[in-house]
Amino acid sequence: MKSIDRYLSRIGLSKLVLAEQGEDEPTFALDRDTLALIMAGQSRCIPFENIDVVLKKQISMSPADVEKKLVDDLRGGYC
Repeated sequence: MKSIDRYLSRIGLSKLVLAEQGEDEPTFALDRDTLALIMAGQSRCIPFENIDVVLKKQISMSPADVEKKLVDDLRGGYC
């Protein structure tokens, strides 16, 4: 993912700092609580959509294309 900050902003977690390790950049604790927060944000802010299927567009599952769709284009995820 090119920009984890933009993804976190998209799911409403941009201001969240879960652990400070004395670095300039905020870091997240690598635990179940953090995963639960990310999953909840993803579920709340990025709905599923099927418009590309209805329009018979080719769907790419490459990480760069999925990131562009969800983060850059502010669209929903694939079912």
